[in-house]
Amino acid sequence: MKQYKHVFFDFDNTLWDFTYNSKESLNDVFLKYQLFNYFVDFEDFYEKYEENNTNLWNEYRQGLISKESLTFRRFSVILEKFEIPDSRNISQKINSDYLSLTTTKTKIIDDAYEILNYLKNKYELHILTDGFFEVQVVKLRTSKLSPFISNVITAEEIGFLKPSIELFQHALKSVNATKEESIMIGDSYESDIIGAKNAGIDQIFLNHNNRSDLEIKPTYTVTKLKEIIEIL
Repeated sequence: MKQYKHVFFDFDNTLWDFTYNSKESLNDVFLKYQLFNYFVDFEDFYEKYEENNTNLWNEYRQGLISKESLTFRRFSVILEKFEIPDSRNISQKINSDYLSLTTTKTKIIDDAYEILNYLKNKYELHILTDGFFEVQVVKLRTSKLSPFISNVITAEEIGFLKPSIELFQHALKSVNATKEESIMIGDSYESDIIGAKNAGIDQIFLNHNNRSDLEIKPTYTVTKLKEIIEIL
């Protein structure tokens, strides 16, 4: 078994339950701003938001739009379609509230505390995320995960997002690690696993949905965080 020294974790949906916490925050703003007057129901709003947000993140990953454009347009695009009065101003308020609300949500992925507690005295633990720094560090703190983490490395620091090799190389350099002594743990095959593999870093794929359409085999695959104990 290779002797690792550094473990890099993705954050959203690897340690922190982004899907659950984000949906709960969206429901909060849906009610606060009475968006039920414009959408069939919350699920209708959520579906339209998710489609739009996914498209915007794809544009952001390609360098086609800025962080500011992404965070504003993820709400403004869908509100403007419904000709909601003062939609631009409301969109800014909704986005601000949404970001604030997400930082208060604390649901984490099953076994996150247990696996971090198990690993903390054996390895240096780091976060490597595409998420925005000012949001991620608060989410780490409110979910009580920050004591386990030595460093938080974000894509916006250098302007490259996963799966770019540049981001992984920057992460290694920033914590004084080599690729041979490092391993990446993440739930996104395309971003976390392919990115780490292309950078020469071993990977543990947290395969929540039992995906079988993987062209390249990860170094390790688990379906639950607790299974990492058998690897590390």
